[in-house]
Amino acid sequence: MVFRLNQLKKLPYTPGVYQFFDKRGDLLYAGKARVLKNRISSYFREGGDGRPMIGQMVKQIDRIEILETESEIDALILESDLINKLMPKYNIKLRDDKSFLMVKITKEEIPKILFVRYKDYLEEIHGRHPEPRIVVRGRPVSGSHQKKEMLKQVQHDKKIVKGKFFGPYTSGYSLKKAFNILRKIFRFADCSTNKYRSYVKKGQPCLYGMIKTCQAPCADTFIRQDYLKEIGYLKMFLRGKKKQLIKTFESEMAGQAKSQNYEKAADLRDKIEALKHLNQAAAIFSDYNSESLNIKRIEAYDIANISGQLSVGSMVVAENGEINKNEYRKFKIKTVFGANDVAMIGEILARRFKNNWPKPDLIVIDGGLGQYRVAKNILYKLNIPTRLLSIAKGRDRKKDEFIYEDPELAKSLKKDDNLVRLIKHLRDEAHRFAQGYFHVLQVKKLRR
Repeated sequence: MVFRLNQLKKLPYTPGVYQFFDKRGDLLYAGKARVLKNRISSYFREGGDGRPMIGQMVKQIDRIEILETESEIDALILESDLINKLMPKYNIKLRDDKSFLMVKITKEEIPKILFVRYKDYLEEIHGRHPEPRIVVRGRPVSGSHQKKEMLKQVQHDKKIVKGKFFGPYTSGYSLKKAFNILRKIFRFADCSTNKYRSYVKKGQPCLYGMIKTCQAPCADTFIRQDYLKEIGYLKMFLRGKKKQLIKTFESEMAGQAKSQNYEKAADLRDKIEALKHLNQAAAIFSDYNSESLNIKRIEAYDIANISGQLSVGSMVVAENGEINKNEYRKFKIKTVFGANDVAMIGEILARRFKNNWPKPDLIVIDGGLGQYRVAKNILYKLNIPTRLLSIAKGRDRKKDEFIYEDPELAKSLKKDDNLVRLIKHLRDEAHRFAQGYFHVLQVKKLRR
């Protein structure tokens, strides 16, 4: 779709890729957006985005072309593809940005996924020569006749390096968040050599393997051919072939069902659904801002045990709407015996506030009224002025029932769908993290 500058109000509120063209029809810049209207309009506000070079570019824009996508992740992939094929003038000039990342899939017996800075990628393929060869993905050259030679050089250099590269991607933040979602579909390994060897010696997978977001090459049950197949699928996705990939999965699912391999068929069904609904998964990581409460840090807690045995607790954290795994904490229950989740929540909250960790603006508890009351009591005794919310699954275990008393929180939950989604995701993440830790301890106990 083509838009003139006087048609900005007609731009859609959807994810996608935008392209800026000058009066001669030359492509100036290509970018991605979670919300096309908001992102494109931001270029034309007073001050723009603050970068002088972008200010110069905006003065040259004559028309805008957009390509809508199903999700921001699809837009991220499409943006990189367009930049590499069309090499817009201002994208090339801006590629020295340190935040630009490449995805490298290593050429090893067990390929791994790595994020490589664009500058490091250039140095790697050139062997750190002081003067790079003609051009590789982003060093500006004059004359469109050199584009073919540039692309040939890039492909040649890629073969030299022990790995397949994708990108660069203009937003390192978006790329990492995208891969947090993609690893649940493709289950790749991204561990260091030392970590891998450590878990091989232990004879058990790491937490990612336990929660099925990695095929666990460190474990005895690992099947290399299945893993290489998954990596091949990931490469297809990164090449922008999502529709083709879905058709491949659908065909394989039918074959597995016909052979009565129902578990594999169900796994493929889940992959198809995840790929078709990437926009829902990506919404979890959208920018969050609650003007009424200004909630910057949210902590969510959950308990995992079987009949009170090997009881553990988890704390997961989001800061400014972004999951922060560096702040995650896990607890072995020390003072509560038997299946008493309510008392266990009290223990981990009491222990949490003995530490000099950043104070939360909102605490989310996975549980009903009992858990809410004990958490409220702990916060009162410790004089912790923070908002509290508990999520009960309801009588039928299917309905999320929010329990809270704060009227300001009620107003924000009513008008802010992003906040509600983030809270529910944190509740699920706390459950996943607690279950993962519980299974690790369970395996250790069985091996004794």
